[in-house]
Order: sequence, then structure tokens, then C-alpha cells
Amino acid sequence: MGERVREDDLLDKEVSGSALVGYAFIKYAAIVVIVLAILWFLARWVLPRF
Repeated sequence: MGERVREDDLLDKEVSGSALVGYAFIKYAAIVVIVLAILWFLARWVLPRF
């Protein structure tokens, strides 16, 4: 008949979903920091030489 969903299963899915969001946030935050560092380097050292 109807499939029963255990509360433990819901909690496991919720935890893994939030872990995935945390991983994605850290990954994209690191990319943004690297890009900003490159732009800062270009603005500080490369552009004044022209």
C-alpha cells in the first residue's frame, strides 16, 4: 500500500543536502577570493606600469 517514510531518512537527506550547500558555498567563495586577488594584483602592479 502506501510507503512509510521514516523520520531518520528525512533527517539523513536534510543533513546531506545542507552539507552539499556548505561545500558549494566554500567552493565558490574560494573562487571569488582567488579572482579578487588576481584583480587586486593586476590593479596594483600591472596597470600602473602602462
